Amino acid sequence: MDFILCLVDSGQLEYIFVNYPIQKLMQSYLLKQNKDEAFVSKLIQFPNPVEKRVAYIRHEPGHDDHMHIRFVCPKNSPNCQE
Repeated sequence: MDFILCLVDSGQLEYIFVNYPIQKLMQSYLLKQNKDEAFVSKLIQFPNPVEKRVAYIRHEPGHDDHMHIRFVCPKNSPNCQE
């Protein structure tokens, strides 16, 4: 989780795609670490429905054994698409 928190702190993170059941584990871990609930809800989509595309960490089917990290496009990269 420290890696993910560093990505958020960088300001360059757009999304991380992770399967929904794994998000539940991530949320539980962060709350046990006494992370602020408001922060955790902005970070992780769970427990919102999978259709509600909120937070940095979002559900994407097939991402139960890996995650995809999407960064924001650099300002000097005209071919980058968000």
